[in-house]
Amino acid sequence: MKYDKQIQAKTLRLQGKSINYIAKTLSVSKSSVGAWVQDIQITNEQKEDLQKSKYSYFRDHYNDDKKNLALVKRENNQLIGRETAKEKDILHCIGCMLFWAEGSKKKNQIVFTNSDNYMMKLFVRFLKEKFGIKNEEISLHINCYLNNQDDIKNNITYWVNELNLSGCKIAKPTIKITTNNIENFGVCRVTICNTKIVQQIYGAIQEYAGFDNGFGLENKRTKQTHCKDLVSP
Repeated sequence: MKYDKQIQAKTLRLQGKSINYIAKTLSVSKSSVGAWVQDIQITNEQKEDLQKSKYSYFRDHYNDDKKNLALVKRENNQLIGRETAKEKDILHCIGCMLFWAEGSKKKNQIVFTNSDNYMMKLFVRFLKEKFGIKNEEISLHINCYLNNQDDIKNNITYWVNELNLSGCKIAKPTIKITTNNIENFGVCRVTICNTKIVQQIYGAIQEYAGFDNGFGLENKRTKQTHCKDLVSP
C-alpha cells in the first residue's frame, strides 16, 4: 500500500502537481510526499504554473476574507444603529426617516437630494448633531436650469449659506440652459462617504419601522458570523 502511494506520488509530481495537492489526494503527510519526490525535478514551466495556481488560491481567499470582514463591520454598525434608535431621539428618528424616503440607498455613502431648503437644512443638521459630520466631509452638488452660466455662482452661494456648509467640497454642477424665467436655486445634493454612518442609519431605520431584512447590506455572506458579539458594550 505504501509503495503504491509512493509510485502515485512520483507520477503526480512528474505531472507538475504540488506537494500539498499530492498529500491531500493520497491522504498522506506533506513530509512523506516530500521525501518520496525529492529526486524528481519539475520543469520551469511547471514551476510557473504552480506559482500562478498558488497566487490565484491566496488571491481568491484573501478577497473572500476581505468581503466577509467588511460585511461583518456593516452588520455590526447596523446593530449599533438599532441600539441608538431605541433611545427614541426625535431628531435622529426624523433624519433616518428622511433618508429612508429621499436618500439614495448605497452601502457606503450617504446621498440626500432635494430642492426644499428646509428639508435639506434639517437633514444636514441631523448629520452634524447626531454623527459629528464636519463641513469638509460633505460634497455639495447643484442641478439647475439657468438663464446664463454666471448664475451658477449665485446658486452655489445660496446653498452653501443656506445649509451653513462653508468649507465643504463643491462638485461640478449640472447646468441646463433655458430661456424661461425660472426663479429657483435648483436641486441640491449632499454626499458623505462613510460606510459606518450609513449602515448605522440603515439599522436604525429597521428598528424604527420594525423589520429586519438585511436592508443596506447588499452582498451575500459567504460565512456565518455572529456579529452580536462585536457590539461594543
